[in-house]
Amino acid sequence: MTEFTSKLNAVLTEAYHNVLLAEETKRKYSSGNFTFRDRNAVTFIMGFKNGTNISSVADYLKISRPSATMTIKKLEKHGLVERKVDPTNHRNILVKVTRKGRIYARYQLKYSEEMARALSEDLTPEEQDALYSGLCKLNQFFADSTRESEKKHK
Repeated sequence: MTEFTSKLNAVLTEAYHNVLLAEETKRKYSSGNFTFRDRNAVTFIMGFKNGTNISSVADYLKISRPSATMTIKKLEKHGLVERKVDPTNHRNILVKVTRKGRIYARYQLKYSEEMARALSEDLTPEEQDALYSGLCKLNQFFADSTRESEKKHK
């Protein structure tokens, strides 16, 4: 392992630990004990003016439809989303964000924007491009790793 790789490994490990710590802290002090997945579901659903179906939520979160249904039930219990019959097809159920859910989602989006701004504000355009490229590669590593794990366990 090179010196750079060793330093990079140390900072990635620390960042992962800090993400987990931030997640635990948010859950500890939030009234609904919401997970990262729950928060992502609310912000995703908010993107649909007339709501979306549970299958779309499941696809976005990369989880099963029953898991998405459980997530929606939890969010509905806390008043962040509501389920309604689709007026164009009465066999479908749409999930919409409530007023409380929109406030919650805006807070989550603001937090993400602040994180991105804090990470990038003092970087040159070249450093921003390098950071973006590196994070894209990190995301690809996780996606590939997940696919490989799923293949091994099928």
